[in-house]
Amino acid sequence: MKKWLIASSLCIGLIIWLMVNIGLSLKQDQHAGFVEARAVAEQETGGEVLEQFRFHGEQTYFIFTIEDDSEQKFYVVVDEQGQLKSFPAAEARLTQEDVAQMVSAEYADWTVKAVRPAYVNQQLCWEVLAVDDQGRMIYAYYTMADGQFIKSYTLEH
Repeated sequence: MKKWLIASSLCIGLIIWLMVNIGLSLKQDQHAGFVEARAVAEQETGGEVLEQFRFHGEQTYFIFTIEDDSEQKFYVVVDEQGQLKSFPAAEARLTQEDVAQMVSAEYADWTVKAVRPAYVNQQLCWEVLAVDDQGRMIYAYYTMADGQFIKSYTLEH
C-alpha cells in the first residue's frame, strides 16, 4: 500500500512540475524577441519607447511607438533579423479612434474589439480586430496614411 501511495505521489508531483514548466516556457516565448528588438530600436533611434506591439504577418514584426529628444513621435518596425524601418507618426493621419469609428460606421454589424499597428505589404497600417453579429472574428487592415482598405481575414468557430 505504501508503494502505491509513494508512486502515485511521485507521478502527481511530476505532472505538476511538467505543467508549471510548460506554462513558464509559454510565458517566456510570449516575450521572446521583444528585448532584442527594443534594444535595436532604442539604439538606432536614440528615442524612448512609449508603446510596443508584436505583429505576425509574413514574419514576426515588433512595432514600437518612439519619441525622440525633440518630442517627435514615430513608429519603428523591427523584423526578426533586426532590420529596422522608421515611419514618422505625422504620416499616420488616421488615429486608432478614427479607424475604429470608420469601421463601425461602415459595418454596423461589427463590434470593434481592438485597433493595433501592423505592418503589411511593406507599409504601416492599422489592424482592426472585430466580431460580427454571427460571432466570427475579423481581422481587417487599413493604411495609416489614408484609411485605404488593404485586406481582411475572417475566422469562424
